[in-house]
Amino acid sequence: MAENFEAKKHAYRQTQDGIVISFVCHPSDLAAALALAPLGTRYMVAVAEIGDDEKPVEPPPAKDRKPFAELPLSQQAAMRCQDNDFKLYLGVNNAEEAAQKLREFCRIGSRSELDDPTKERPRHDFLAMQDHYQAWLTTQQYGSLVR
Repeated sequence: MAENFEAKKHAYRQTQDGIVISFVCHPSDLAAALALAPLGTRYMVAVAEIGDDEKPVEPPPAKDRKPFAELPLSQQAAMRCQDNDFKLYLGVNNAEEAAQKLREFCRIGSRSELDDPTKERPRHDFLAMQDHYQAWLTTQQYGSLVR
């Protein structure tokens, strides 16, 4: 048996057990069985955004995404600098520190220089850094499985 009600998203937070999404609904819209159910009762949940016309809102079309390896190196570098595991690998605290360390390692003033095909050394250095990071990440994630 399914119940339905209108609600507004109220809060979104992360806990050690997962994501908590809170909704606010009018008391008269809520089924008594749901209100009285003990904490920990499991439910299957489906949601659909509704517009002012009370009709479901069509989700935007999915964007075509290029595989990471097909992105320009400058874009790969920028994305890496935002990645928490990459920051941990570099031993830095934030994206700007990661970008600075990457520029120093590749001996460049800007990540955009990685897209210049005439600058082979910085491109090589960045790709070597990527390979080393991937090896480090694999060891971090699966090192206990290696015999």
